[in-house]
This record gives sequence, structure tokens and C-alpha cells, in this order.
Amino acid sequence: MIGVLVVSHSVFSKGLLESGDMIFGNHSNCFSLGLTDTGVFEFEQAVKAKLDSLFKSYNQVIVLCDLKGGTPYNQVLKYKLENNKQNMIIVTGFNLPMFAELVVSLPDEDDAVKLADKIIQTAKCSIESDSLKKEENDDLFD
Repeated sequence: MIGVLVVSHSVFSKGLLESGDMIFGNHSNCFSLGLTDTGVFEFEQAVKAKLDSLFKSYNQVIVLCDLKGGTPYNQVLKYKLENNKQNMIIVTGFNLPMFAELVVSLPDEDDAVKLADKIIQTAKCSIESDSLKKEENDDLFD
């Protein structure tokens, strides 16, 4: 089974899980941690405790991070390297379509690497610019 941890600056990760819960229902294997004003040391301890707990319940863990190179990412990477967690996949730049794909795919997927690849493709495909011109779609705006 695969456990999921979403980490971010402030409450972004909590908001992603709450949005996912609103759309898809509660997901008992998904957790969030946010770096707040309490500081880096406290966040590092929370990451360690949560990941230790997840690895007691799941044989693989996917961690979604908001920003590569930011403190949440750095703390997760530090944990992975210090604990030699080859069964932990870190994916950065999370968005709601990525999380939706993850939630929908989790019950049927037992390979964290394959699942990570799948959700990255979904995230990439979900990013686009609105190219509609008002004059081409006047009936949409009336």
C-alpha cells in the first residue's frame, strides 16, 4: 500500500487535502503538513514523526511538495537521504488535478514510481492558457 504526505509552506497542503475531500471524499491514507511560523526545527520534527508513522503503516510513500528547493521539500529530502528511503518518492509542484489523479489511482496502483509518473503527466496536461477571444465567443458572455 502507498501512503501520501503533502507538504507546503503555510496551509497550502491542508487546503489541497480539504479540496480533495470536498470533491472525492475523505482519504484515510493522505496527510498534510505545513511550515508555519513555529519554525523550521518544529517542522523538521513533524516531518520526521509523520514519515516514521507512515512507514509503519505503508510500504511506499509518495510526498507531494509545493516547491522544489523550499524548506518543506528540503526537509523531506533530508529525511529520505538520512533514512535511505528508496521506497519514498518526492514529487514537486503539486496541483489539484495531480491530487485528483493520485486519489483516483491509489486503490488500483501498488507501484509508487508508476503512480508518481502518472500524476506528473496529469499535472502537466492540466496546465494551459485560456486562448479564447471575447469577440469569438460573444454569446458566452451575454
